[in-house]
Amino acid sequence: MGWGSGTSYFDYPLDLMLEYVPEDKRKEVIEKLYRSIRDGDWDTVDESAYFNLLVKYDIDGYGELKNDPDYLEELDEDEAAELQEM
Repeated sequence: MGWGSGTSYFDYPLDLMLEYVPEDKRKEVIEKLYRSIRDGDWDTVDESAYFNLLVKYDIDGYGELKNDPDYLEELDEDEAAELQEM
């Protein structure tokens, strides 16, 4: 059985961090936070408001979704544009 509330422990701090963390450090910060929560058996990662950043920065293999037509079809224009910013 996994841990569904991990999403709030990821999203709320990341809301604030992204305001202050420079772009060149974001992957490092996001990955550190993600891994610490994931290790607590977080099983609703894809429900995070920031899941697209895990894909963008290829954290934990999620970068493969950049080439998945089913995933890409579900994105709105802003989310799709964000993936192309790298």
